[in-house]
Formats: sequence, structure tokens, C-alpha cells
Amino acid sequence: MRWAAENSRVTVHYCPASYKGLIQVRNRFRVTARRDLRWFEAPTRDGLVARGEVLRDGEVVGYFNPREPPRPEEGLEYRVLVSYPTSSREPVICESASQDPREALRDCLR
Repeated sequence: MRWAAENSRVTVHYCPASYKGLIQVRNRFRVTARRDLRWFEAPTRDGLVARGEVLRDGEVVGYFNPREPPRPEEGLEYRVLVSYPTSSREPVICESASQDPREALRDCLR
């Protein structure tokens, strides 16, 4: 960079490959997440996918979009899963269950 400053009028910026790779992966996640979202999924700021599941007695009985969580109902549990935006949504990075869907989402996005 010093050589460029002394021998050229071209502005030079240094960007390490590791940083560039991190940014490119995050941007790729964001594009993939936006393109492949299902109605019960929402993208996170990091380009991951959050999805909501409604459980009764430990069994999935429905889904919800974490951006529009339902009102809590007695006897139901709400689980939020955050994963990479792959077609299988694996691996799951965070899983949080609660009687309140908003609390489950907050636990995963901290």
C-alpha cells in the first residue's frame, strides 16, 4: 500500500480474504433466504432463516411466521428455530421453545 501511495494516484484499499469471504457468505445467505422463504419463515439480519412451530404435547401441530407471532394459547408451546438458508434448513443454529412465541424468538436472536 505504501508503494501505491508513493508511485501512483490510484486509491488503494486493503481487504483481507477472510473478511471478504465472510461478507460474501453473509450476502449469499441473504439472497438465498429471500428467494426461498416459506410463509412461516422470516430472514434475520445475518441472512439466516427463522421459522416458528406450534407444539402440543411435544408434537408439531402448526407453523407461524416469527415476524407475526400468534397470541399465546393455553396448552400450546411455541418453538423458534434459526438455521442456514439451505433447502433442508440444516443445521439448526438456535432452537428455543416457550409458552410465548415472542420470548422464543428473542432467545434465538440475542
